[in-house]
Amino acid sequence: MEPTLDAEAPSAQQVHVVLGGCSPGDAGKVLASLERWFSSEHGGTAPPGRDVVMQPTVWTAMVDTSHRADDVRPVPLAGSVVVNMQGGPVAVATLRDTLARAFALVDDGAASGDQEVDAQVRLRGR
Repeated sequence: MEPTLDAEAPSAQQVHVVLGGCSPGDAGKVLASLERWFSSEHGGTAPPGRDVVMQPTVWTAMVDTSHRADDVRPVPLAGSVVVNMQGGPVAVATLRDTLARAFALVDDGAASGDQEVDAQVRLRGR
């Protein structure tokens, strides 16, 4: 039997991004920036303009790093944003480097598998 390619399998250029530990406004700024810099598909709608209190919330996006914009400028944030990235090593590195150009970035850790990297960073505005 021939192996089949799963049509839903992410490409080597895609990174699954999960944002959390932040206000909806800051999540919206990061997601809007990802849309400007890369092709992305949101897991939901843009966050509302109000703070969510006492309810953990996350926002997700699938980012295609094969079409990165060159015009990356600093993005102001009111607080910090925790970003979890999962994808191929080159794609995750491309996304991380782009985020580091726009935000003050702190690496919180990474785990590498056979063909995938899980990394967590914390962003603050510049």
